Amino acid sequence: MDLVVHTFNCSNNNRNFSYSFNNSEIISNNLKESDLSIKTKQIFDTRNIDLCKVQSHETLNKIFSLKDNWNLYGAKHFSIDLIDFVKKLVDKLDSQPDIYPTARDSIQLEYEKSGKYYLEFEIFSSTNIKMFLVLEDCNQQITKKVTEKELIEIVKAYYGQ
Repeated sequence: MDLVVHTFNCSNNNRNFSYSFNNSEIISNNLKESDLSIKTKQIFDTRNIDLCKVQSHETLNKIFSLKDNWNLYGAKHFSIDLIDFVKKLVDKLDSQPDIYPTARDSIQLEYEKSGKYYLEFEIFSSTNIKMFLVLEDCNQQITKKVTEKELIEIVKAYYGQ
């Protein structure tokens, strides 16, 4: 199996980390000893796994596991609908955010670039996403409601993609 690893720091906001499996044979681990002659195989010409997206999904799974009163101030458990929506959203993002739960029944996605720019999205539902942008070099703050499509485009523009 040829394994190529591309790494960037996932803890920074422009997170990108992927494995590429080239012409790999994956043999099922669930086969019994007597089934080894069958050897079910899956062949992948190229398989990319973005580990930063995996990390984002793990963070969202941890947020989903939070129980009522997780912050000791009465915060509610997060709905599976919100978690699933944010998972689908981060899958569409080329640059992964830092992800945090809020006590306002929302999930916050944060991006920070070289200390001069800060971009945040607070996601309450698929139809209620709020953006907060700080541009320190021109002393400007922008707050507005955005759509999922706008969020994706804003993140791309933020990183010049």
